[in-house]
Amino acid sequence: MTRRLFVAAASALLLWTISGTTAQAQSWADGMFNELSHNWGPVARGATVRYPFYLTNTLNEPITIVGLRPSCGCTSGASDKSVVGPGERATVEAQMNTINFVGHKATILFVSLVTASGRQAEVRLAVSSEIQSDIVLNPGTIDFGYVVKGQEVLRTVVIDRVGATDWRALKMSSNVKGIDAKLVERNRTTTGVTYELNVTLRKDAPEGVIRNDLFVHTNDPNNPTIPVLMTAQVVGALTVSPKSVNVGTLQATSQTPAQGRFVVKGSQPFIVTGVEGSEEGLELIVAETQPKTVHVLTVQFTPSKSSATGEFTKVLKLHTNLPGQPPLEVTIQGTSNK
Repeated sequence: MTRRLFVAAASALLLWTISGTTAQAQSWADGMFNELSHNWGPVARGATVRYPFYLTNTLNEPITIVGLRPSCGCTSGASDKSVVGPGERATVEAQMNTINFVGHKATILFVSLVTASGRQAEVRLAVSSEIQSDIVLNPGTIDFGYVVKGQEVLRTVVIDRVGATDWRALKMSSNVKGIDAKLVERNRTTTGVTYELNVTLRKDAPEGVIRNDLFVHTNDPNNPTIPVLMTAQVVGALTVSPKSVNVGTLQATSQTPAQGRFVVKGSQPFIVTGVEGSEEGLELIVAETQPKTVHVLTVQFTPSKSSATGEFTKVLKLHTNLPGQPPLEVTIQGTSNK
């Protein structure tokens, strides 16, 4: 009887210790995440899968995401914000590369946070997947890289299904704009099936970053969809940086001009042929008249020649000799005090 009481007491103590350790391990920041774990389920070997976790700052002070540290080299993380203000939301994306693994794979993405007052926390985001040995993607993602708007680019992913001669890829679905995709069966033997997924980024693809999943639908009830990550950054034939130039705070009577500079880059050599929006006291100085892929331009503002008072915003529209390109807009800001 004494031994039973001892065992029961020891078990209770162990349970209390584990519970206490778990409670202490829980971070004050855990509750700010919409969830702390995700399982992708069955995943084709070679695929790169991703999942967004959402952090909502419920404090009355900003939170800084100071680091994202994976427990495995197959996992990585990225956040769309480094500083999250009170009431704001940030996306922390976990990504897993499955090329080197088969079977169950579980990893952790550690998110290090610190508040403006110095309070620290580390949140554990657990991710896992069941990596299939009989379905292989090569390559694991569709990566278009940087693409100049108006170009058409093709990428191909090979899908191999081993050991299931009746397996079929039925269709592809996606909500990505500006792409065409086609599934083509290339080989069917007694050992397996091979498909090609041909994805074309069309000329009308919108500018900006594309990062989304395509889904290949199959006739396998145990693995009905195969996600394929697609990434691209579509840029215009002309880009300007920065898009806003501040000439500072000036006295309205000043005859000394203030200047600001910006850079215009093109996919091919060009010249600036004209500008809209210039007026008395505000002018664009184009020093280079020879075709170049990069132009450093100067905007000059003379307060005494301008009717602008107080805080002002002007928009300049730059025209070039590149055919079919709309004018580039640059915003000029400043303050002219009386």
